[in-house]
Amino acid sequence: KAGEVIQDPAAGTGGFLISAHRAILRETDELTKISPAMGHFQRNNAYQGAELITGTHRLNTMNLLLHGIDQPIDCIDALTSDAEKFDPADLILTNPPFNKFPESTTRSDFVITAGSRKGPLPFMEHVVRGLKVGGRAAIVIPDNILFEDNMGRDLRNWLMDLCDLHTILRLPTGIFYAQGVKTNVM
Repeated sequence: KAGEVIQDPAAGTGGFLISAHRAILRETDELTKISPAMGHFQRNNAYQGAELITGTHRLNTMNLLLHGIDQPIDCIDALTSDAEKFDPADLILTNPPFNKFPESTTRSDFVITAGSRKGPLPFMEHVVRGLKVGGRAAIVIPDNILFEDNMGRDLRNWLMDLCDLHTILRLPTGIFYAQGVKTNVM
């Protein structure tokens, strides 16, 4: 909705942010049904995100500007203290990397995934911690990741205690990743 802070902590080329912007443009008749101040907010402050890979970040910047989002996201790592710059979000939409990286998560506010290798589970903790009270999220995750032993189970229990998880949608293989990679949207 217009006026909400929308975030993607693993923004890639910006597809989710652009889709959210398009939906708001449709809802507001190209921002003409909202005040000029709100229109300025939509173009300059509503969208936040991070993309760590420099080349992908350049593509993201170009895509956002071409689609009318005037403030590009930063080339930062959402799994480090860089994420402190984000405002609490009304909506987080993200498709974080499925693979684990050799680097460890260094966020001081992380409890469940603290010190773990960067990957989908720390991004899930970021999503829960990054939302305003009553905020909403949709995250693409590997199939069954929350049913792994130890950290997956702990994260699932924590998430179920804090959030109103109403849907886990299993997607056909090949939608977000190569054939054979099963994905879910939570």
